[in-house]
Amino acid sequence: MIGSGFRSSTGSSASALSIPPGWRARAGAVLLAACLGGLPVGVHAQNYPARPIKLIVPYPAGGITDILPRIMGEWLTGKWGQPVIVDNRPGAAGNIGAEAAFKALA
Repeated sequence: MIGSGFRSSTGSSASALSIPPGWRARAGAVLLAACLGGLPVGVHAQNYPARPIKLIVPYPAGGITDILPRIMGEWLTGKWGQPVIVDNRPGAAGNIGAEAAFKALA
């Protein structure tokens, strides 16, 4: 039979290897130590953002869709200490602005 495993003459399941007691706990501890050993120690977060932020608005200047991003940009400039530039890219039902955001550097 396929997948029936090892059967003893009495019909009960029997393992070909005997596993010492506490083996799983020790193996788990070794695996955890191996995983944690690869983690970097003493890593500090970098200041974010490290350069000016460009906020792309896919609508023309002067409307509410322009005023709110400018207010938000001023607030973020004060909070982050980096300039936030609002870049209006109107046209093509927002597709020009979406394309500019897609092609922007990460």
